[in-house]
Amino acid sequence: MVWKPHGILDQALVNEIVAFLGAAEERVQKPFNRFADLSALDAVDLNFSFVFHTALHRRLAFTSHPPVKTAFYVTGPDTTHYAKLHALLTDHSPLHVSLFTERAVTLGRGRFNVSGAYTYIKFGRLTNMTALMWSAAVIVFLIGLISEQITALTYRRHD
Repeated sequence: MVWKPHGILDQALVNEIVAFLGAAEERVQKPFNRFADLSALDAVDLNFSFVFHTALHRRLAFTSHPPVKTAFYVTGPDTTHYAKLHALLTDHSPLHVSLFTERAVTLGRGRFNVSGAYTYIKFGRLTNMTALMWSAAVIVFLIGLISEQITALTYRRHD
């Protein structure tokens, strides 16, 4: 699930997304990953107490759920501060929160199963797993060629 808020991030907007997530989690009844792109925000109007209580509520609501990944794409000091606070308060819980300052890093690490070919074409880099899989494919192909040549030599007709 992707969320990209615009304008001012305040308590009403956070309560709205928390309520939406709660309803979606009940409706789907299986875990899903979340991505919040906070780059389009103009300002942040939150305080420590509100973020603390919201993170504590989410942490307690998820104690019996399977783990889920949440990623925040942050571009400013305010969004970074509150996203870090949320990550610290939900640490050691089923909510695994990560912060990213570059969109390419979010995609390149395969956080949300973006294909390696897309990452290579779009950003000109390979993830570690993509490089490993491509190397393994080349090795298997070469082993197949060698075994084919050996088989051809072994079963050659002698006239």
